[in-house]
Amino acid sequence: MKGKILAQESISDYSFADVVRMIKSVIRITVSVELVGAVLLATSFVPKFGLRGVYMAVFHAISAFCNAGFDLIGGYRSLTQFNGDPIVIYTIALLIITGGLGFIVWKDLADFRKTKTLYLHTKLVLIISAFLIVFGALFFFVSEHSNPATMGPLNFFEKINAAVFHSVTCRTAGYNSLPLNEMSEMSKIMTILLMFIGAAPGSTGGGIKVTTFGILLMAILSNIRGDEETVVLKRRVPQVVVNKALSIAGLSMLLIFIMTTIVVSVERLPFINVLYEVTSAFGTVGLSTGITPHLQNISKLVLIFTMFLGRVGPLSFA
Repeated sequence: MKGKILAQESISDYSFADVVRMIKSVIRITVSVELVGAVLLATSFVPKFGLRGVYMAVFHAISAFCNAGFDLIGGYRSLTQFNGDPIVIYTIALLIITGGLGFIVWKDLADFRKTKTLYLHTKLVLIISAFLIVFGALFFFVSEHSNPATMGPLNFFEKINAAVFHSVTCRTAGYNSLPLNEMSEMSKIMTILLMFIGAAPGSTGGGIKVTTFGILLMAILSNIRGDEETVVLKRRVPQVVVNKALSIAGLSMLLIFIMTTIVVSVERLPFINVLYEVTSAFGTVGLSTGITPHLQNISKLVLIFTMFLGRVGPLSFA
């Protein structure tokens, strides 16, 4: 009963019966999506790795959908050798996006044929997610296309693949198709911002969530226009929701600032790399510029604690 109440709170005003159906749908959709992803990945992995490619396809499909970012390629290369393989790049990217949309969005989209309408939550998640992916891809393409250590050696088609994939993966997935430590500082800053925003509520991703970011953005725009209330897609957002979004973002920034300060005071490392590492831990992303294995134990404990708080949520923990 306690579990049902918690599940009911997480998906708004559904009844207990809806919660049970929702859980069954989550399991069914999860298995189905990962199975389709594994089949697609197998068409590329099997010719490269033989029979082991089947196992690798299943492993990476689950890892991508769950936004885990673990891979079996070895040598800390992740997917850097697959920029010219659209099957691998875009299958994993789509799995990441699907897992990051959240279960609430899935159900709403599945019910669209009957209801002919979508919740504000679903609209906000889809619009903000699409905007961040497109904007991020354009930014990384412009920022890195001539960098000889990242996109420079790639052809135009591979550069597009790499730009789109990095924009998707740094929203909490943890895979990389570019050497992260060689990216420009401008690209690192944009990656940090995307990692901070993260995925959707009720999803397999982390961060402050795209809905929190969207509500704060619209609250700022409403204030600029002189509106007394925050309006999102012609819907009024209660002030209590705006206050909660502000609290989540504020506590998250405070947490990252404190943890970054601690690590910087312990390690003699560039500030941008430490901020990158701490934000990645907070968003449970898994991307790294390569400094984590060389950190002192106190710094590793700080990152572990940051991961925990990022997964639980700073407001829930508080």
